[in-house]
Amino acid sequence: MKIDFKKLGKIFVFICLGIGALLTLDWWFSPLRPLRLSSSVSGIEYYNGPTTFTGDGNFFLVASCNQEFYQMYAKYLKLDPIQGAEVPEGCTEWSICPMEWWTPPLSLRGGYYMHNRGQEMLLSYSGGRMYLNIKNT
Repeated sequence: MKIDFKKLGKIFVFICLGIGALLTLDWWFSPLRPLRLSSSVSGIEYYNGPTTFTGDGNFFLVASCNQEFYQMYAKYLKLDPIQGAEVPEGCTEWSICPMEWWTPPLSLRGGYYMHNRGQEMLLSYSGGRMYLNIKNT
């Protein structure tokens, strides 16, 4: 049995291109993309919590930014404004994160949320810092 190295090389190139395309799509649709591209954002810290077998997991993000960017980011994520300071119906409160920098505000007044198809997002702003918690349930 003779091995055709030309065919093997072409298959390898196509596999690498496919992996590259998937990584590009992951970056393009990541909640981090607009933060990395903006000059008005600094001090980005994030933690992707462990995921269970069923896909449940948490993503935590903190970034320093101005109020204008915060509101634009909420629109980018297609979040709804929170009316008052209470947690909206169908949403839970902030998840617990093991990182020291995770200190979200207790009040959700002026924040944003989304609860849809097993995914929940909370976004809030306090002291020049934006807090994002994405929960897959």
